[in-house]
Amino acid sequence: MQFNNEFLNLYMQMVEDTESPRSYHLWSALFGISSCLGRRVWLPFGHMKIWPNQYILLVGNPATRKNTAMNIPKHILQEHTSVRFAPHDTGGQRQGIIRALEKAYDNEAEIQAQLDGMDAKAFNALSTEDIGALQLDNRVDPRDRHVLSVCSGEISQFFGQRNATMLDFLIEMWDGGSDYRYETSSQGKNKDIILNDPLMSILGCTTPASLVESLPQQAGSKGFLSRVILVYGAHKYKSIPRPQEPDAELVDAVKTRFTELNYEFSGAMKETEDAAKYTEQVYEEPSAITDSRFIYYNERRFTHFLKLGMLLAAARGSATIVKEDYEEANEILIRTEESMPDALGEFGMSPIAAAKQTILEFMRAAKEPVTTSILAAVMHRDVRMHDLAQCLKDLTSAGQIIQENHPTLGLVYLPKLKEGGIEQLMDLMRDDGAENEEAAE
Repeated sequence: MQFNNEFLNLYMQMVEDTESPRSYHLWSALFGISSCLGRRVWLPFGHMKIWPNQYILLVGNPATRKNTAMNIPKHILQEHTSVRFAPHDTGGQRQGIIRALEKAYDNEAEIQAQLDGMDAKAFNALSTEDIGALQLDNRVDPRDRHVLSVCSGEISQFFGQRNATMLDFLIEMWDGGSDYRYETSSQGKNKDIILNDPLMSILGCTTPASLVESLPQQAGSKGFLSRVILVYGAHKYKSIPRPQEPDAELVDAVKTRFTELNYEFSGAMKETEDAAKYTEQVYEEPSAITDSRFIYYNERRFTHFLKLGMLLAAARGSATIVKEDYEEANEILIRTEESMPDALGEFGMSPIAAAKQTILEFMRAAKEPVTTSILAAVMHRDVRMHDLAQCLKDLTSAGQIIQENHPTLGLVYLPKLKEGGIEQLMDLMRDDGAENEEAAE
């Protein structure tokens, strides 16, 4: 996977010896950039400002190495930047996130937190060694005071179960309004918590089934899903029994860029004239996603496109977005959007549509031709036999699966995969037939 953006190429080289799908690593790197930029960087947009923050969900079946991709930028940001992370397991309650956002990121709060950890009540109670152990960072920009990032290995622990109130809160945190007011009550007294210029970025992992269980039905109509990039991975990139330690120079180069973006990069971004002209072209283009569940996403796609252009320019170390940044941003979105309906799974689907999605996921995971009898055994709790036949017919007509005659198994079905996947399965089918013929002789 090659990019015009040299930082992305550098990052992908660093993670080459991992099993995660490349799309997971790509969007994890973009999340890292957006977290480093915080609220210090924006794109003027009429009366508004567009912020670089991202809500990204890595979606796939178990063992597709979602957490591997997520943890790489998370650990780098934790160790080498001032990016603050919210608690990832909130039980779906926004109060914990609000408290984390409320905490001022200034020296007084940092000192007090470290004093508490040392069991010291005042600065003059510290020994010389304790004073030397205090780790203060004076480079934190005050504009990031109420900015948080979230990394969650199972996003349902963060969203909660069908919690519409939590999603309403996250919508406001994505939009980046000027302030957020929350009223609390303690011992009969009301108190207002006011978050000035709050902003959040999210990188979470989940499966299609878990996503269905955690999202309320109104997640689409309320606008939450239109703010989320769903990155679907059907399989591991490759099998690596014993991964090697990444090249130290590559790791240092990635760390350096994240650190530079976090501490040295700020201000309004600009566009070159041809870049601005290209955005008008993209704005008029129809979306490639025809799935009705993405109607609201299609309406907000242009904002995602502009955000991504900002990240690619920043990754180059430039505050000026050029046409090539936007062209690559559009290409990345198009490729990601191809599988977004698969990431959403059966959410918002009828029972038959949900059954089709389950069949597709099973066939992709099988990596070999599947007979009708096997599918009947897998789906017997979900659909009746005549409904299963209709599902297979619809999927075949839509070009999502292929029907073939196996030399020994008879009628089989194969998933339509990209990048030569179907050819590999067909070769496997032919090899099986040849082995069976040899055995018969």
